[in-house]
Amino acid sequence: MIQQIDDLKSKIDALRPIPDDTMDRIMRKFRLDWNFHSNNIEGNSLTFGETKAFLLHGLTAAGKPLKDHLDIKGHNEAIHELEDFIKENKPLTQFIIRSFHKLLLVEPYETEAIDQNGKKILKKFQPGKYKEFPNHVKTITGETLTFTDPLKVEEEMQALLIWHEKEMKERMLHPLVFAATFHHAFIKIHPFDDGNGRLARILMNLILIKNEYPPVIIKTEDKENYLRALQIADGGEINTFVEYVGQQLIRSLEIMLKGVKGENIEEPGDLDKEIQLVLKQIEISKKDIVKAKKDALNLNYTFRNSLFPLMKKLEIITYKFKEFYHEIENESIITLNSGHQITFQDFVDFEYWVDHSEQELDMLRSVIILGRLKGFKHSSETGNDYSFALNIRFNDFNYEIQTGTAGIKEIGLYDQIIPTEKIEKICNYVGREILIFIKNIQ
Repeated sequence: MIQQIDDLKSKIDALRPIPDDTMDRIMRKFRLDWNFHSNNIEGNSLTFGETKAFLLHGLTAAGKPLKDHLDIKGHNEAIHELEDFIKENKPLTQFIIRSFHKLLLVEPYETEAIDQNGKKILKKFQPGKYKEFPNHVKTITGETLTFTDPLKVEEEMQALLIWHEKEMKERMLHPLVFAATFHHAFIKIHPFDDGNGRLARILMNLILIKNEYPPVIIKTEDKENYLRALQIADGGEINTFVEYVGQQLIRSLEIMLKGVKGENIEEPGDLDKEIQLVLKQIEISKKDIVKAKKDALNLNYTFRNSLFPLMKKLEIITYKFKEFYHEIENESIITLNSGHQITFQDFVDFEYWVDHSEQELDMLRSVIILGRLKGFKHSSETGNDYSFALNIRFNDFNYEIQTGTAGIKEIGLYDQIIPTEKIEKICNYVGREILIFIKNIQ
């Protein structure tokens, strides 16, 4: 099996470097499968289509518990954090593991549980915190398996991480054996009240990815074989679990090799999953998204929380070019439905007008934010002045922000605040356009 794994990896390595868009396509498939199956194994009720809709489009499945969506959201964020962690090449610590766990579980919650005496209890789960009370699990044969005592968790976790760090340096084991053994050792400790299985699979894949292997996906339909292999490992026969993980790694390597070659990596069931996604999107899209109409109150809210922060950030961006130009001017021209225009040279007057002109604000049609950079300092030639315009048009149920005729366009809603990253995107676009103009001055 190890020879087969090494042969597949050699074929992939021979095709490196892998183009970014190809790697993105491969990882997107792994990430979606990983999110769905890893949560579904633990009892999450979302279908593959609902998982995909939530991760790609933020769509929440009707009638499904919010916690199931939070599990998916947290798992997805933990995977992204894992990818960043690998790029930064940081050592794995107990703090990092607790941070991953906090991302996985998202927020504290309570659920019914069975204690060691068979009684139903209400148990609270705290993300990122080691267990305070003993935990156990019913195996597939009906036996009760008790994990590491809470008082010994930190000590055993530290011992596991010392072994992990030593193995990362010395590389005595094949990455498959290393990753599978770490997974099983983590599960035997079971350091948290919940999320141990998901986190064990994330940490196993961290080891594989750091060794340039693709992640292993344990499929929901193969849950019994996965748990049986773990149970056999609990009895001292780790090779059975290593072989099980190896089978899944071969499958991932085969998918990756096909992807690197530019071949189709869709699987037979993927069409059904895509159909589920479309049906779920249609179902959920019936919910009202647009809730606010243009009026003076909503416009005031929009200016205060979205547009004025955008305008102030834009002013900061333009003033970065004061070393190039003698004069930098910004002004705002508002147009009412009647066609009447009002011009403001600074934000103070504009803000005052928004707060004290309710009737006119109610008739607002558009705003043009103008920037002028005049008197280029480093050339006596004419024609080096630069100007730009940011156009904001107010429709009945949304407003549009356009950076020039060929620039970027953003749409906002009157009851929602523009995210900071969108403000950065708009302002940075304007700044880059100014810089391109300056670079082209001969």
